[in-house]
Amino acid sequence: MRKGPHLAMLSLLLLLAVASLLAMGDPADGPDDRVLCDSCHDDFQPFSYGLDAPEEVPMGEPFPLRVTVRNEGDHDLVDTSVRIGLADDQGLVLEGGEPWTYEQDESGSVGWQATADHALEVGYGALEARFRLDLSTGLLDYVSLTVLGADGGHWATGSRGASSLSVTLGADDMAEGGVGLYTVVIAHEQGLRNVPYDLSIEVDYGPSVGIQEGPDLGPGETHTFSFDLVGLNRGPGQAQVVIQGTAFYQHNEGDHDDRLFDEPLTVDIEVGDEFVGGGGDDNGGGGGASLLPVGQALGFISAALLVTSLVTSGLLPRLPRRASLHCYSSKALTAVFIVHWLTLWAGPYGSTLGGIGTGSVMLVLILVLALGGARPALLEDRVMGWSNRVLHRNLTYVLVLVLVAHVLLNGSHFAFVRGG
Repeated sequence: MRKGPHLAMLSLLLLLAVASLLAMGDPADGPDDRVLCDSCHDDFQPFSYGLDAPEEVPMGEPFPLRVTVRNEGDHDLVDTSVRIGLADDQGLVLEGGEPWTYEQDESGSVGWQATADHALEVGYGALEARFRLDLSTGLLDYVSLTVLGADGGHWATGSRGASSLSVTLGADDMAEGGVGLYTVVIAHEQGLRNVPYDLSIEVDYGPSVGIQEGPDLGPGETHTFSFDLVGLNRGPGQAQVVIQGTAFYQHNEGDHDDRLFDEPLTVDIEVGDEFVGGGGDDNGGGGGASLLPVGQALGFISAALLVTSLVTSGLLPRLPRRASLHCYSSKALTAVFIVHWLTLWAGPYGSTLGGIGTGSVMLVLILVLALGGARPALLEDRVMGWSNRVLHRNLTYVLVLVLVAHVLLNGSHFAFVRGG
């Protein structure tokens, strides 16, 4: 009779010991690992980005805006995309842009006196938004569809026993709602059961809005999205960039978490006659535009060397060591101008014809003059029967004229001459 309680107590102690041993097993499968995993996800930054955009662009010339997305950590990024929106009153448009429609489909069910909320990011250029709610209700079910704008605006419709509800926002409505995050609310205000629903959203944009879909990115992988823009009006412009995607987490237990992410960015771009500044922000480099100050400095040095070469060519015949000064300044001019041309070609003017066009003519003239000065016999009587001396003089006149055109038409520091 007395052994019964003791046996029960021993059995209980054995069970507790076994449970303790199991809890102290492999930490990779235990609850401690899941606690660490959850805490990591709470503060997790799924990606980083690099932004490459110039601060000032020439009017009418296409230029790239690049966004590089980097996958950070041991997870996967899926459905990555970048959307760019341009305020149509600021003169920036997408090169070859076509009207674009954003589509979003949601489904689920909503119970009595419950709501279901869905978010929608609306950017610049939205012309119309259409919201259609398809559902199945009974006679006593009253369901409403409400759209809330980012900066104001409230649109709603509702019906008892309806099979569908719809709200359409025009251009004036979108202006009232503003740019940013819209909220679509489905409310089951009266009824007897859960109501299944399908929500479809369509937002029509003009040619100043575009989106690019990217590949799925594994751990450590990157992808660069590139958009070609054009500035049509001189003055400040602004591009709205939104990076979107889904971070996918796989746990040791086999289950997973999905986390949607979006990163809104604002890029200020001045439309002028030429590039005059570097670009980029704290997360990205400025690309070729950062070479511009070096190229500008070399251009001024080249102009000074050309003046020195002209003065020592015979304008001051009594100048001591005139011939040596002319020789050395001409050689220095050739070397500095080549670097000047290469720097701007590799930098902001690589895809433009203005500055590089007149600069290339100058480069050819300087190389021919350098060849005639170093090896006079090579060009003697070879061009229109001119002697090398006459050819050298006439090409110098042409070089000066092209230099004046190059400075006035393309020089960054002479925009005031062009009214810029």
